[in-house]
Amino acid sequence: MIQDLRRQLNLLLDRHRSLEMVVQRESQGLIQSVELLSNCEEAGKILQAVAVKVQQDAHQGIAAVVSRCLETIFDEPYRFELQFEQKRGKTEAQLTLLRGDLTFVDPLHEVGGGVIDVAAFALRLACLVLERPPKRRVLILDEPFGNLRGQHHRRKMRALVQALAEDFQVQFIINIDHDQFPEFLDCKVIEFS
Repeated sequence: MIQDLRRQLNLLLDRHRSLEMVVQRESQGLIQSVELLSNCEEAGKILQAVAVKVQQDAHQGIAAVVSRCLETIFDEPYRFELQFEQKRGKTEAQLTLLRGDLTFVDPLHEVGGGVIDVAAFALRLACLVLERPPKRRVLILDEPFGNLRGQHHRRKMRALVQALAEDFQVQFIINIDHDQFPEFLDCKVIEFS
């Protein structure tokens, strides 16, 4: 009977040692998992910081080009901003125009067509200029300033296009109605009938 008890005790001791080893392995695995989780959280923070920096750089580059164009054309200038928001687990950009104390969060419906034309032109240019790696800098546009009214604004637009072409080393090919935009006739003109 003592031998049976000793045998049972040995089995229980063996099982106990085996379970201790399992607990030890599980504990080590848990410690490694906690370290991995901590490293992943730290990596997530770094990625978030990089994303914020990229967003800020993109905002500065795009806003500088768009605001420059709007400020050059309009006497009471608009400013352009990108506002980044986290929605549904993604970052979304809201395009906003500002003028004085006014904020236009839906510019397509809140400002004139000429302003939209200039902003759209500038956004296209900003996308081309900021693209990495740089591509051939040519913009082909079909009547991009159709809603821009007034000879004063059109003259400013002509001067702006020339300045932008030089500053950013961009070639513009623009289809326009020369009756509506005679300011562009001193450029290289190709007429189609």
